[in-house]
Amino acid sequence: MPHVKIEGADSPEELFPRLPVFSERDETGVRKVIAYYRERDRESILAEAVVASGGLPLHFFVVLKWEGERVLVRPLPATSPEATDGVKRLVARLGLTVLGLSAGARIVSSNLRGEIAVLEGENGAEGGGGEGNGGD
Repeated sequence: MPHVKIEGADSPEELFPRLPVFSERDETGVRKVIAYYRERDRESILAEAVVASGGLPLHFFVVLKWEGERVLVRPLPATSPEATDGVKRLVARLGLTVLGLSAGARIVSSNLRGEIAVLEGENGAEGGGGEGNGGD
């Protein structure tokens, strides 16, 4: 399952009001995050997402789940979409968004290093993604 794990991210309370909705288009298709929701456990945020690439739009949720000092960003298992290039790119974008909003945070693991590198290159970023270990 596509994922990004970030250490040192801001808390859900701090991050939630600053998370942006977005819409992007590139060679993988169209990707949107249209809303965010706080979970009752106060340790998770759900991002409502849509990905379209040549066919019917795929509607699913991405969960941002805090586990101590780390946050795991991945598709919600109950709505687990096929890991298409567009879905991977959307999860990578959300991971980079959390990273960018959290001073001192770093990626500690991800199986989306290629997608993260592409997105960082589009933004002219100088690294910031950390080394990661490729797949926790």
